[in-house]
Amino acid sequence: KLRGFRIEPGEIEAALATHPAVEHCAVVARTDDGETRLVGYVVGAGAPVAELRRHLAALLPDYMMPAAFVPLDALPLNASGKVDRQALAEAEAEASETATRGAAAPTAIEAWLVERRQAAFRTRA
Repeated sequence: KLRGFRIEPGEIEAALATHPAVEHCAVVARTDDGETRLVGYVVGAGAPVAELRRHLAALLPDYMMPAAFVPLDALPLNASGKVDRQALAEAEAEASETATRGAAAPTAIEAWLVERRQAAFRTRA
């Protein structure tokens, strides 16, 4: 159950798999800091997250929408050839680290916006 609703990850996976850019996918409920959320892991042609959300919104109720989508080159498999759902968390961390390392340097406008935010909220990045 998630937010009072019974969730079947397989049903979400089936809907996600109907998107033409999705080759393989898996959906897992993750609990971080006491909060449970759905995470969709997607192998495919790199469809934008907004497009995946729009696609799922036409097929599923809001409470079944994954909170995050993680693009992967391949889904991790266990010895029996099934998706290794435990290894997906590690794959998510690696994908996040790679995205952070590959991120472009902030533009002048982005740097200015950060400065304005810090000044407005008296915080440091």
